[in-house]
Amino acid sequence: MKSSVRKYLSGYLKIQIFGYSPERFLNLCSYQKINLWDLNVKGRTYEMKISVKDFRKLKPIIRKTKTKVKVVQRYGFPFFLQKYKTRHFLFAGLLMGILFLFFMSGFVWEIEIDGNIRCSDEEIRMFLKTMDISEGKRKKEISCDKIAEMMRENFDDVIWVSASVDGVELKIEVKENMDRIYEEEMEKSPPMDIVADKDGVVKSIITSKGKPMVKAGDEVKKGDILVSGTIEILNDAMEVTGYQYQVAEAEIYVQTEYVYEEEIEHTYETLEGTGKKKYQVWVENNDKIYFIGSVKNGYKYYKIYEQQKKITLGDIVPLPWKFGIKTVEECKKKTENYTEEEVRLKLSEKFHRFCQNLEKKGVQILKNDVKIYCGAERTSAKGILVLEEKTGETVAGERYKINENGKETY
Repeated sequence: MKSSVRKYLSGYLKIQIFGYSPERFLNLCSYQKINLWDLNVKGRTYEMKISVKDFRKLKPIIRKTKTKVKVVQRYGFPFFLQKYKTRHFLFAGLLMGILFLFFMSGFVWEIEIDGNIRCSDEEIRMFLKTMDISEGKRKKEISCDKIAEMMRENFDDVIWVSASVDGVELKIEVKENMDRIYEEEMEKSPPMDIVADKDGVVKSIITSKGKPMVKAGDEVKKGDILVSGTIEILNDAMEVTGYQYQVAEAEIYVQTEYVYEEEIEHTYETLEGTGKKKYQVWVENNDKIYFIGSVKNGYKYYKIYEQQKKITLGDIVPLPWKFGIKTVEECKKKTENYTEEEVRLKLSEKFHRFCQNLEKKGVQILKNDVKIYCGAERTSAKGILVLEEKTGETVAGERYKINENGKETY
């Protein structure tokens, strides 16, 4: 990056070398440490780039090798100045623009607040205004240390603040007391229980939060509580004195039975083209569509095909136009029959896809009792699958309060 900027500021040329001995020319340039880059060979002509400073050193090499040099293009700031040196107003405007940007960069034009949860952006901005800090404030008049100190003093939930000026932006990063926020939310929120979302027998249960209500081997029904988010608080006499509420977390697997059934009729209908077609050509430009022709028809059965393509210039430059052709073909219904082998194959493929989808969901097939039954008009695959799968959905539980008669829902 630095090298590219340096080349641009000092100026460089694209040149072509041809004549008696261009290879010797390149060797002498290398010997005299003249830097050449982007070297390309075009027949007996060599094209390359060279700095203006090194270009001035080429005369003796050109004379010695009897080659010819042609300047193809000029790059860099010196040539830019040379091109526009008579345009005084342009440079005056450029200079004024640079000075204006330099002046404006001495102010803060944006305030970014990050990390706050309880304290809203608007609250923090209003507080900053009491400190006379807002967009348009001079950077020199902003004390980041004072902002951090005052925010820690005035916001109880804030335990850490970082304020910094980056360019024209004042960045304020806040860290709040998450434990306190979580505790307050839990006090207001109901406990979250895990309930069964299907019937089955519990194979395993690993609880990380909450109180397990079932164990391995228990039979459960859909809706039964598997893990409770309500934890009883007991005194020394093992009496309930209160409740602690949390979001239950557990990994629970149950063994379930799934009745699989799929059938296919032996006959099916297809559409066969009659050869009659209608066409419509359309061109789209900037969300406007122009149509040529019509596909309106009185066909009872038909198929629609559409092809579209984006127009490009020479397969390189994309243009803002698209064109397409819509075709409507008249069809007639035709009745076909599956062979017994085709029906069995289709049912097997459907069952295989069904099993693959179960495996993707983490479901394990313990037993497969699915069989194919052939009838006169249809063939079906029926049977029972014994599965082991993850269960449990989180639902809101109940809160309790203690009275003289024991616990009471509220």
